[in-house]
Amino acid sequence: MTILTRAGLLLMLVTCEATAEPVVEQSDLYVSGTEGYHTFRIPSLVVSKQGTVIAFCEGRKETRHDFGNIHLMLKRSADGGRTWGPLQLIYKENDRDKVTCGNPCPVVDEDTGTIHLAFSRNNERVFVISSEDDGLIWNEPREITADVKKPNWRWYATGPGHGIQLKQGPHAGRLLVPCDHHESGSKQGCHSHMIYSDDHGKTWQLGESVPLAKDATPDIKGEYFAGNECAVVEIGPDEVYLNTRCGTYAMEHDRRQVSRSLDGGLTWEPLQDDQELIGPCCHAGLVGDARRGLVLFANPANGPIPDWDLGRIRMTVRVSYDGGRSWPAAQMLHAGASSYSDLAVLPDGTILCLYEGGRDHRREWMRLARFPLSWLDAGRKPIGPTDAEIKPLKVCILSGCDTYHSEQSLPPFQAWLEANYRVLCKRVVKVSPSDLPGLEALEECDVALIFIKRMHLHGEQLERFKQYVQSGRPVVAVRTASHAVQTWLDFDQEVLGGNYQGHYDKGPVTQIKLVGEAQDHPVFEGVTLDQAPGPLYKNSGHAKDINILATGTIPGHNEPLIWTRQTNKGRVFYTSLGNMESFKEEGFRRMITNALFWSVDRSPAKL
Repeated sequence: MTILTRAGLLLMLVTCEATAEPVVEQSDLYVSGTEGYHTFRIPSLVVSKQGTVIAFCEGRKETRHDFGNIHLMLKRSADGGRTWGPLQLIYKENDRDKVTCGNPCPVVDEDTGTIHLAFSRNNERVFVISSEDDGLIWNEPREITADVKKPNWRWYATGPGHGIQLKQGPHAGRLLVPCDHHESGSKQGCHSHMIYSDDHGKTWQLGESVPLAKDATPDIKGEYFAGNECAVVEIGPDEVYLNTRCGTYAMEHDRRQVSRSLDGGLTWEPLQDDQELIGPCCHAGLVGDARRGLVLFANPANGPIPDWDLGRIRMTVRVSYDGGRSWPAAQMLHAGASSYSDLAVLPDGTILCLYEGGRDHRREWMRLARFPLSWLDAGRKPIGPTDAEIKPLKVCILSGCDTYHSEQSLPPFQAWLEANYRVLCKRVVKVSPSDLPGLEALEECDVALIFIKRMHLHGEQLERFKQYVQSGRPVVAVRTASHAVQTWLDFDQEVLGGNYQGHYDKGPVTQIKLVGEAQDHPVFEGVTLDQAPGPLYKNSGHAKDINILATGTIPGHNEPLIWTRQTNKGRVFYTSLGNMESFKEEGFRRMITNALFWSVDRSPAKL
């Protein structure tokens, strides 16, 4: 008998951990501001017939904008994406003319080995460029606009992502490239459609546009969207699954839309929402693995946040075993800012995801992730009620303080909050001193985060605000919320329990001191606060039933700084902190987060 001692067991575990390869490998493939380009965007990923991984993108020469001097680029890998060759220019036009050669959408013909790359020129004309030597050399672009674009179509985009070749059914061998377009004089703002080739890329034809959902509603511009940037995968003989983002302006729509074709991508069923696939208005990656009978999907898995830099977060990969009808397993690759993505599967089954992202914004790099299906499948939804199935905390954020720049502080905080906690936010933003549209969101939220100042609300808006807070619903109030509504100044005393009397002069730094056993209060869990920039608010004469958790001190003065109030009606949290510097500090963000969950008597639920 061999006896394994505790020390021996530990040594074995350490040795295994040290020698085992990481489950997920990630490396930055394209980094903006390097290799002669301002920004790299729009990832496309394919594996050639020879097994070479080719990562396409746009090289944006001078700016990060969608229009301008944009080139088509690629990098190649002969070892499954572990190492890469140099940056390779596929095609550009005269730099002086600022031509946009974009939306690369490659498709591999497995019969011939040829790689065809469809792209759009200035989102008006359509071209195809091809390579017969595994992406090393590319022929001259061939224009196919007349074959694939109708006269009344305006804006036109190929891809992005990649196309597919059908392997089953009567149309086996067909090449499909997903596209989208706008039509002149149509309330249907955008449409998804396919272009296809049945002769190995010699000629290209136009398929039918994807129909509107049966219950479609217009967006804020009064337009209807029948798809937008889309991706497709073959799921059966002549059966193709399509997944698309919703329209550019439909920021309230937080679900992906899907359709199916039963004739090899020529015609489509009406779009419908997939309730499992949450996401902002953003392109997503999609790929099929016929050998294992699965579909893989990748996108920023957050609800719409109207911030183009931080409004796309949580790059998440999902797997379906039933042709996209359900998504039982998911794993997150990156919690922060992220955007477009594409997926591929290597001959050995390794999954690749090329996605955009960054720390401060979503265009900093394009990163390649390599991982096995076992890692993804480990993210299966557990059976039975668990913490993972707790509904997210719904937060309604009221933003309307110009003095302390709430619309510069709150969007990054919202993105951070949703990236790290099980929270969904709806931000209601002031458009004028007397107009705060969208307050009906208070009816659906769990807690209101209030950061507005001296708004002259009247009529229905004032009544919605009063109805929420006077009914005892949870409130977390920041800084100028003490004088949030000029037409209801009693809000401070009646609800918050404060008595705002102005502030001391700017200059002295406020020293923060916790009161009594406040360090044990849930709102201070994991929080360190020592000092804050002024000015310090005056709050003498506050309500006797507030629970002061911290005071602020400047030379000669001491004032309540952070408090809670708990009545028979509900819970209230207030702090007079909240300038832009505060929102950048981890301790302040953690305190506000803790307060949001405390206000509804829940522990913070991290992702």
